Amino acid sequence: MRLTKLIGLIIAMACALCAARCDLEHAGKVVRLADPHMAPDGKSIAVVVSRANFEENRYDPELVLIDVGTHTQRVLTHDRREVSHARWSPDARSLAFLAKVDGVPLRSLTAWQGGGFRGEMRITLG
Repeated sequence: MRLTKLIGLIIAMACALCAARCDLEHAGKVVRLADPHMAPDGKSIAVVVSRANFEENRYDPELVLIDVGTHTQRVLTHDRREVSHARWSPDARSLAFLAKVDGVPLRSLTAWQGGGFRGEMRITLG
């Protein structure tokens, strides 16, 4: 009986400590990672990173390219409400993804040449 009470007290104290560490002020620092895809050559990872936007009550996504060797990050998209489904070309020189700009669904193709950004092509869907 005493052991059960002691274990219950320890669990209650642990829960209280965890609750004190993570509160409402930390909610703005929460980052969502979704849909990671490694390039076929293994040098880069494309991932959708979403951060809280409290003013507009939503999460703002960005497509981020992570260099596996140096761990550097480069944001590929800005000011888009929805970014998803990033997919690499077989030769790892292009990256296609879906996005919405001003409510219009787009399919974008971002291309690199020799590791540098070459350009972006947008195709309106539907």
